Amino acid sequence: MAKPETVQGRRSAMALGTAVFVALIVLDAIEFVVAQVAGQLLLWMTLLAIPQAALILWFYMHIRQLWREEAH
Repeated sequence: MAKPETVQGRRSAMALGTAVFVALIVLDAIEFVVAQVAGQLLLWMTLLAIPQAALILWFYMHIRQLWREEAH
């Protein structure tokens, strides 16, 4: 990913942030529909919560930076 100091880097970061935000909204909408119609609710809600938690950890909590050499 480009450095955020450049215009292209800021655009890239904004596009990625928007994509993650939209993905979380879509997963929440799916979760809502599943909660209304599905049997075995715990299983389905857990399966839907895993990618949401992963996106939040990776993007908003910056877990991805733990494996970068310059972040240490």
